[in-house]
Amino acid sequence: MDTLASALPTNKGSTPILHNAAASSPEAVLGANNDDKKYLTGWKLHSLSAALWISLFLSTLETTIVSTSLVSVTNALNGFILRDWIVTSYLLTYTGFLTIYAKLSDIFGKKTMLLLALLIFTLFSGLCVCGIILRAFQGVGASGIYAMILAIAPSLVPISKYAKYMGVMSTVFITASVLGPILGGFISQHSTWR
Repeated sequence: MDTLASALPTNKGSTPILHNAAASSPEAVLGANNDDKKYLTGWKLHSLSAALWISLFLSTLETTIVSTSLVSVTNALNGFILRDWIVTSYLLTYTGFLTIYAKLSDIFGKKTMLLLALLIFTLFSGLCVCGIILRAFQGVGASGIYAMILAIAPSLVPISKYAKYMGVMSTVFITASVLGPILGGFISQHSTWR
């Protein structure tokens, strides 16, 4: 980044103003030079984006889908007094592991941590029917999915397209959050939660 910083005197005295001529564009402010970096395009970008968005959709959907079927789930597990822990355990681990995943991705890489998160989430999605505590481990996986997708997204598209890309990601997140209770209610009325 070209920094032409010079101290210019102000009108009122000798206090200098730092002038940076290169900081006129968003790319310069963020320190990115889009000409030097190669981004994914075509089917590779669309395939990867679809995979990331489906992962985000499913992990976000899982956050809210149980809210309308809590009574039937806890009655089936003989733990109605523990019903609050179905949601709380998931959200505690989800929130608690966000920064841990971010730090581990600096050490082991974003791809590795995303694959690990997907493995944990998928494994415990199947096992959480056995007990409430396993839902907490499912939250660990969902946390990694969310953290890694947000860490990977800036490297997929140039800064000029990033706002649109994040808009689509936000739409996926919101859609999953809204559809969760609706699908949970539909499933608990017309089928079994297992």
